[in-house]
Amino acid sequence: EGLGTLRAMKKLYLDNNAITVVEGLESIKALEELHISNQRLPVGASLSFSPATLSSLSRSLSILKCSGNALDDLSPFCYLPNLQDLDISKNNVYQLDTLADLLGACSGLEQLDTRENPVCKAPKYREMMLAASSSYLVMLDARETSDKERIFLQNLQANKKLRKLRTDDLQDDNEYDAAVQGLLRKQ
Repeated sequence: EGLGTLRAMKKLYLDNNAITVVEGLESIKALEELHISNQRLPVGASLSFSPATLSSLSRSLSILKCSGNALDDLSPFCYLPNLQDLDISKNNVYQLDTLADLLGACSGLEQLDTRENPVCKAPKYREMMLAASSSYLVMLDARETSDKERIFLQNLQANKKLRKLRTDDLQDDNEYDAAVQGLLRKQ
């Protein structure tokens, strides 16, 4: 409360409080950094963002530090296209798809920290994230990335999809041929 008069504020540090909903930041049009990690949340609760605040932050926010807040839904962050640095470590992220969606929506993301989330235990997690990322991502989980590694993984993923399409087409052709053969036998 009371932040409405601080319209030109660039950085806001709210770590280690008891905030459950990030709201009331609509008038801070120039906010570039928001540090809101490690909120003392009620058992079973996770930090959330009001739609009005997300809308306002979407124009300017480039750094969001949001670790340790029991987050499991990353879809609100997809509305922050100017993010360059996102720390969502130590949360409850389980879905690879949501992270891939986030990487697609925030294509200018340079640093992403997802350490200590359940999703990080998925087989080939890092490879899948790099394949889904843009060339801007230079740091994933405090480890440098390279264009060479990303391009290799993107090509590998594209080749796997192409092979699957060909296999599916071949299976469809085989099913069609089998159906035609079945009809011919009946005549």
